[in-house]
Amino acid sequence: MDPPPAALPHAADVLDALSAEGVAAWVVETAGTLAGCPVALYVVDLEGTHLARVDGDAGLPDAIPIGQAVGPELPRRHATEELEQLRARGIWATPLWLRGRAVGLLLSSREPAADLEPLAREAGVAIDVADRYTDVFESARRRRPMSAAAELQAGLLPPRITTVPGADLAGTVVPAYEVGGDWFDYAEQDGQTWVAVGDASGKGNRAAALSALCLGALRAARRDRRPLQEAVSRMDEAVCSVGDAELFVTALVGIWQPAPRTLAWIGCGHPPPFVVTAAGDVYEAPGASGPPLGLPVGASGWQSNELGLQPGDRVMLYTDGVTERRVSSGGRFGLVGVERAIREARSPSAASLITSLLALVLGAAAEPPHDDATALALLVR
Repeated sequence: MDPPPAALPHAADVLDALSAEGVAAWVVETAGTLAGCPVALYVVDLEGTHLARVDGDAGLPDAIPIGQAVGPELPRRHATEELEQLRARGIWATPLWLRGRAVGLLLSSREPAADLEPLAREAGVAIDVADRYTDVFESARRRRPMSAAAELQAGLLPPRITTVPGADLAGTVVPAYEVGGDWFDYAEQDGQTWVAVGDASGKGNRAAALSALCLGALRAARRDRRPLQEAVSRMDEAVCSVGDAELFVTALVGIWQPAPRTLAWIGCGHPPPFVVTAAGDVYEAPGASGPPLGLPVGASGWQSNELGLQPGDRVMLYTDGVTERRVSSGGRFGLVGVERAIREARSPSAASLITSLLALVLGAAAEPPHDDATALALLVR
């Protein structure tokens, strides 16, 4: 009788025993031993269009094209479809799942002799933590040089895909390697979820620095458990403190409350939420919008608005880099393009909305976008 397989170490034990840089090699070596064949570890590149090899040699190319993903993460439905397509090409793949998204994949050129999913569960956690201490994984995700502004921008962003109480969220920023003035953010707190998108004036280093300062003010207020209106005021104070009257930030900051299914939001010179109901109705959320952050505040200041939602409703927060995107016909992407992306999504999931929007924005013209195009999608459950 064969001896029982040795128990796999927990992610915490792996992280304690190895350097952060050594985690990838451990995953590949352990997977190869279990599989009885060479295995390689891949991550998704920043643009969400290729799998990029981190470690290992399974006789596969360094980069493998895939369908448009949500930046460097694969949502579950998308990953399942990619696995089927890889298998048709003679490639066996095991996703490394973490909170509903694949943070990497184990690939081999022949069927593994053992189930790699138990290892993948521990490896996903280990890689997610190790990623904060080494450049091994981030270097693999880059297929060309990145500007300093875009690097700063990428470091500000939370995971692109998540599930929060009462909703699914997904967000993205394109292009991945330059510009750097946009951001999105979210965080669970006290049973509700803060959501936000922002767009700093200008481009490049100044825009990225201004975005970082504004987002820092939001996070500081949020972590101090300040109310929505005060958080916006602190963001405004941070932008004003730069002392340049030409600099400003447009933003939309909101709080999703799952029990009454409402989104309280404040617009700061920013497009309002775009809603597609479960029944298919489309509208821009009504409500007052105040001035951009960093500009003189009028007598009314920033007023909070409330949007009531139902299960199956979808909400898109976006920057004007989406709607102002040039299309090959000479016009603009516009809200018509946003609605088309939502309606053509392969599923109602937030991740599917974002991948659909990404594909249409990037494919709208031959030349890449000249401005950041950022979106955050919320699906009510």
